[in-house]
Amino acid sequence: MRFVVFLDALDQKDILSSPWLTEKMKCGYNPGVPKVTPNVISQIMTGQRREDLPFMRSTPYKKPRVMHIEDKTILHYAAEEQGLRVFQYGIPLCSQIQLPDGSISTYDHFIHQGQAIPAVLQFAKNNVDYMKADSELIFHALVDETQTQFSTLRTIARNGNFDIMFWGYTFIDALTHWYNEESRRRLIYYVGEELKDLNRYGDILFFSDHGSTEQKKVFFVNKFLYEKGYLKYEIYEKLMNFHEAYSKQFPDQILLQHQHVYIDWNDSKFYSTDAFDAMIDVTDKATEEDKQKLKAELMETGYFNSVSLKEEILDKDGKCYELSPGIICDAAEGVLVSTNIHENAESGKNMDNLRGGWHSDRGVFGSTTDIRQSVTCPRDIYYAMCEFVRGQKPEVKKVIDPEEAEILGDDLVNLMDQLGYQ
Repeated sequence: MRFVVFLDALDQKDILSSPWLTEKMKCGYNPGVPKVTPNVISQIMTGQRREDLPFMRSTPYKKPRVMHIEDKTILHYAAEEQGLRVFQYGIPLCSQIQLPDGSISTYDHFIHQGQAIPAVLQFAKNNVDYMKADSELIFHALVDETQTQFSTLRTIARNGNFDIMFWGYTFIDALTHWYNEESRRRLIYYVGEELKDLNRYGDILFFSDHGSTEQKKVFFVNKFLYEKGYLKYEIYEKLMNFHEAYSKQFPDQILLQHQHVYIDWNDSKFYSTDAFDAMIDVTDKATEEDKQKLKAELMETGYFNSVSLKEEILDKDGKCYELSPGIICDAAEGVLVSTNIHENAESGKNMDNLRGGWHSDRGVFGSTTDIRQSVTCPRDIYYAMCEFVRGQKPEVKKVIDPEEAEILGDDLVNLMDQLGYQ
């Protein structure tokens, strides 16, 4: 059996917290721009370029958020081309992937409803309040959840119903945004020990989508565009108060998509609805001169490593080129870019000001096996996973009693068989 483990937000500097991770790490890599989970994971799971996928800015204005990978993935490669029985839990964008009989893909922590998660994988949630709870209590809650997940993973492995297992672990990311450096180090040490134990059951390939850094500054991009005259909007405060539309937990947070925010599209050239990073959309009112001017003004703030027009860095033949954001910004270390337009955004009670950490460009790749594929960008990890998958031969024999299948139905029997029930 083999395991592919996604460790959300594991930074290159974190590796030293775990002797096992230190020993098994192959290299660090730069996840590119934007350095956020949907963009990076979609490339890793498919081997495609960012302009071929709809995840560079997966939250368009007043349109459904893109939540699933529609293209073929490494899961399909393992199940369909290599004939392996595949188990996948917790890797973002993969919960709705359909695989052949004998394989299963489920759960995405970004999705709150509509997931067909087997009962054995519906773990109890701690629901710890990161703003109020003691840091030690938060740490112990994450350790408890980690132990529960890994014990379930080992149990499924012992049942022998799968050839390869993909697992998404997201709690390091929790201590990235609700930043606590000491707790991160302790949690990563614990995760390393769990992986060391899991290694007894088979070889492991692990990777992260980005790293972690302390948050130093919040840049409110839509307020900046408004002040520069590139974006015109009006907030109908009285309607908001009447309808009690404010979040009680984060009262000083309003987005352009809010029903009581009016955008004057006749006089707006740029705007951002990116829930994850600093991608800016361009309207048909913006000229080439406007775009170049905005690029320069954004760089002058000192909050960006680079600002590019999409035509400068993306292939125009990309399948999703037209859907990609017009201006692609790479925020500097420790800078969070927010689309919040509330009048108290800079000093008020909102997620941007209350959370203390953000993403870095220091992703991680490692394996317990020798991997020939070099890794310098997200797509390289896909090909490294293909190499890793090819090292596993089909071992599981599918045995289903025909009479039982007729009584209970093929789907139920397959699911029970997959999860180890007799």
